[in-house]
This record gives sequence, C-alpha cells and structure tokens, in this order.
Amino acid sequence: MAFVTPGAGDLRARIALLRRTQAPTAGGGLADSYTTLSTVRARVRSLFGTRLVEGAQTTERATHVITIRARADTEAWRYVEWCGARYRVHTVMSQGNRHQWQELMVEALGEAD
Repeated sequence: MAFVTPGAGDLRARIALLRRTQAPTAGGGLADSYTTLSTVRARVRSLFGTRLVEGAQTTERATHVITIRARADTEAWRYVEWCGARYRVHTVMSQGNRHQWQELMVEALGEAD
C-alpha cells in the first residue's frame, strides 16, 4: 500500500498515545495500568482483505493504519486509544518528504478499561 499524504481535513480522529506499566499485585501477579502521554490528531484507516502465500492464507495481526505527524518519542508509547478501543502498535514507519509523517500499524485489542 503506497503512502498518501494526508490532506487538511484527513486528520479527523483524536487518539491518545499510551504507555503501559505493570505493578505487582498482592497475589504475586502483575496488574496493567495505562498512562496517557499525549493526545494527537490522526487519520485512521481499517485494513481489509487477506493475504495468500503459495496458496495458504496468512494471519495478519495489524487491523488498522494510523497516520500522525512525526514524533521523536515513539519508544515511550506502544499503545493507542481511539473511540473507546485500545490498540497495540506493531510497527512505526516514517513517511513523506523529510519524514514528517509516521504510519502506525496497529492491532485492535478490544474495549479500553
């Protein structure tokens, strides 16, 4: 899929960039908590279809592509939240002239807590 630079009206979605932290519980396990680091405007697109390799269907983990303006702190957050759902970021790709955009390949995890 070729990169298409977002137009002025394409950044309609407001997404939260999240960091997951794990804290020990009394029972010896770990409890997840999410901290919002920033809220940004984005273009969100769903991925559809399947991929066949030598006649066998492959499993694709990425379910959406999110385009945001480039940020330097991409290692700080690995989860995003949009419309009450949480997504795990699998890949961050720099795009556009002078790398001013980033495309996030994300996997839907379900409803946010």
